Amino acid sequence: LITSSSKDIIGIAYLSSFEKVIFKRNQSRMKSIDMLSDGDFIFFKSNVFFDNEKFLDINLCLDTGSEISSGTSVFYRKVRDRLNHSKLHVARIETSQGFTSSFVKFLSNIEFQQGDLNFSLENVPVQTKYSPTSFCDFFLGMDFLYENLIELNFEKRTLGIVKN
Repeated sequence: LITSSSKDIIGIAYLSSFEKVIFKRNQSRMKSIDMLSDGDFIFFKSNVFFDNEKFLDINLCLDTGSEISSGTSVFYRKVRDRLNHSKLHVARIETSQGFTSSFVKFLSNIEFQQGDLNFSLENVPVQTKYSPTSFCDFFLGMDFLYENLIELNFEKRTLGIVKN
């Protein structure tokens, strides 16, 4: 969602034409998880911990076109009461239709758990109003994918993520 035209971005539609795409060779620390798709997004389900509350089966969508990971208005509606006192910011958002502005708030720390795979993100913007989808709770952008994605296995329908 928040992108840079100076980056070379490889789209999910292109990647899905292969049986397997390997991003990192070190597979010794890899955890395979089920890869799901709705036709538009590749995603996986995870439990999310925020503000001492657990949210079950949150949709985490991969977004190679986004520099940073962000929460959508879908997730914001689940936590808005906890963010009443958070400052509202204006962010420039790039969508498939061009640039627009959106109001965001920041989640200071958010933790994700999928089986024995755990990871966290700091200072994550979450959109308060606009969202290009009513499906994804979070978009995992290149900040997450570059550090954590090992492979996409379209044949087995799994994601290989770095296990901490």
